[in-house]
Amino acid sequence: MFKATWRLIFASLALLLVLTACSSEPPNMVREDFPQKLSTRVRINSQKPQEVDRWVYMNDNVKTLEQIQYVDGVTTYVFFRPDETAEKIVEMHPVQTGEDKRRLKTEVIFEADGLAYASHKALRLDGTLIKEGRRLEDRTYSTITYFEDGITKQRVSVYKPDKTLVSELMVDRDGTKLQETVTDKDNYLVSQSWRRDGTLWMQYKKPPYSYGGVTGAYYEADGTTIKAEFSITGWQNSMSFPNFSGLGKRLDFSFETYGQKRMTVLISDSASGTPLYQQFYAHDAKTPFDLRGTYTLASIEQYEGTGNRYNRKLTRRITLGADGKSVVKIFVPQSQWYDYNGVEYSLYPSGFIQSKKNVGWNSQPNPQTFADGAYTDPIVVVNQPELLQLPQVEKLSLPDIKMPEVYWYW
Repeated sequence: MFKATWRLIFASLALLLVLTACSSEPPNMVREDFPQKLSTRVRINSQKPQEVDRWVYMNDNVKTLEQIQYVDGVTTYVFFRPDETAEKIVEMHPVQTGEDKRRLKTEVIFEADGLAYASHKALRLDGTLIKEGRRLEDRTYSTITYFEDGITKQRVSVYKPDKTLVSELMVDRDGTKLQETVTDKDNYLVSQSWRRDGTLWMQYKKPPYSYGGVTGAYYEADGTTIKAEFSITGWQNSMSFPNFSGLGKRLDFSFETYGQKRMTVLISDSASGTPLYQQFYAHDAKTPFDLRGTYTLASIEQYEGTGNRYNRKLTRRITLGADGKSVVKIFVPQSQWYDYNGVEYSLYPSGFIQSKKNVGWNSQPNPQTFADGAYTDPIVVVNQPELLQLPQVEKLSLPDIKMPEVYWYW
């Protein structure tokens, strides 16, 4: 009996020493405060491929903690209040080689409803801050994003309780202002970007209603002269150069996002606005669908040189082959106001006319065919190189602004 009693005492002392040793941790490690009474642990069979394990801890039939282990080694803990609203979420980096404790990755503290953020922070593996945020007294929420040092501010954003943006300021490492976005008194989102020398580079405006498009402009080095204007909608984007390279020509690039993707380029006289010709390009479906993309010229429309962009007089339509270079068809309208009735010429690779026929509504084709080299007409001669060339403009990109999808019901 005496020996058994001392054996129990020594075992208890040994266990106490082990527990004391285990509680000693390096100061850069994180130990979360788990609920003290966890009477039940239940494993949930998750159907999500990114999850390895999901455990729910219960205390008197009340959920107190949820633990999720991910395939990338990250572990997430969701702590609950007695009413089972989320109190906080803690996410831990994977255990590093040579360490037995995890490092904090993110932490979110919730307000009483378990939904709205009270504060949050995200850290790199070395412990430097990526971003942090907190609820302000006026119920707005402020988020600060840092450069790699975790100290120098890169972006400061403030949001309304409904998560709409109040303001956002982006600066360079030395504090130089690069971009500022605010919601104005009419609830329009207004954004301006500057070069490092302080001159205006770009600005845009977005209306509060979902169907409204974004309009804006890029500026020349003086920060005043407009280089290009742009528009973004749910069905079409555009980029216009009011005075292309000082040549007295206006270029209107249009990127039609509905139906078949294609780009059109309307070339007009800058002073009068009179349309001269328009190019139609097919997109390769691989590269960006903007000025940086790759396109193949499909057809060209030439205009009389009177009227405006909404009132054009067509003189001929030129259709090109799959190579985007060789002319295969020419259409000449009978009336410059209606382009569906006229004469269609098919051409040989040599440029001579292969066939000729009438096309359009209620017309008699009266087709004619010709041997290669036997017949031509001045109307099928394309001797203006600029018609077949894409104007070389600066490859400006449209701002990355998500627009609502547009659905057509016809």
